[in-house]
Amino acid sequence: MVAGRGGQAAIRRRANRYRYTGTNGGDPLGLARTKRLLGEMGKADEDDYIADADWFAALAQSDQPDAVRRIYDGLQQSVKNRASVIASFEDGYYSGSASLDIFAFLKATHGNLRREQSTGFVMSRTLNLPPAIRAADLWTSINSPRLRRAASLEAV
Repeated sequence: MVAGRGGQAAIRRRANRYRYTGTNGGDPLGLARTKRLLGEMGKADEDDYIADADWFAALAQSDQPDAVRRIYDGLQQSVKNRASVIASFEDGYYSGSASLDIFAFLKATHGNLRREQSTGFVMSRTLNLPPAIRAADLWTSINSPRLRRAASLEAV
């Protein structure tokens, strides 16, 4: 479940497809238009699930790139100890010690859904790279072996 100023919605996954459904007309991520356009392009199946690759392509240059997968995976896939709640603060807000304001003016929090905190860059003079690459796919995209975590770090 996702909640925000725009109401509530649910994100569900089936195989490699995601469904974003507003509750009572809610659209907290502002994805109703994108979802509608993907449906009109024939990208949604009969149950309104859209392939992960299609969501990624549609959202890669948006204000919240890859939001559907990132939210789902953040609660279900990418962690050993699942959280009950994940907060993504609007730019200009954070939770923590106010003494941080003495040392720095915090504009956003690391890992929020916004573009500036979600993207990086990779450059190459010899490779023809796609406009957007997920971090998990980077090593394959640059024809480099994937780095492996040391066994001693796996337990962390």
